[in-house]
Amino acid sequence: MKYLAILSSLLLLSSCQLIQIRLPEKITGFYRNYEDTKENYPELLVQTNDTTAICELEYTNKSQVYVINALQLKKCLETYDDAIVYIWDHNCPAESCIPPNLLQHYCDENNITLFVIAEYYDGEALLQYYGIRKPIFGIDIEVFMVKVSFDQ
Repeated sequence: MKYLAILSSLLLLSSCQLIQIRLPEKITGFYRNYEDTKENYPELLVQTNDTTAICELEYTNKSQVYVINALQLKKCLETYDDAIVYIWDHNCPAESCIPPNLLQHYCDENNITLFVIAEYYDGEALLQYYGIRKPIFGIDIEVFMVKVSFDQ
């Protein structure tokens, strides 16, 4: 089965139960602002589990970020011939950063399914409408933040 996916190695590691690492305190991507967003926008974050059919989710008028892990995404991607997984930073200042709505337009023209993964949690930005077909997904920090020392 052929599909195009841009996946972060950290996203893949987030669901691997055999590989456990402790992240240095300075690395805050993927979980940055999670607690603040959860507290200030309680309706925004939707926890999922292995039985949640994330492939079937579509963007609605109610902004929601579905918190997923890599195994859920991998299972979903296996059902598509063509898909793009876009690790998205809404504050990216580089010219190479693509707004989700433009990438969605490209995907629509080329019959590709787009999955947007928020690089970090920012409630205000995640509440905005971005003109995409699927909801924005967030990385499950409970799986991502396994704490074991590198010194073992």
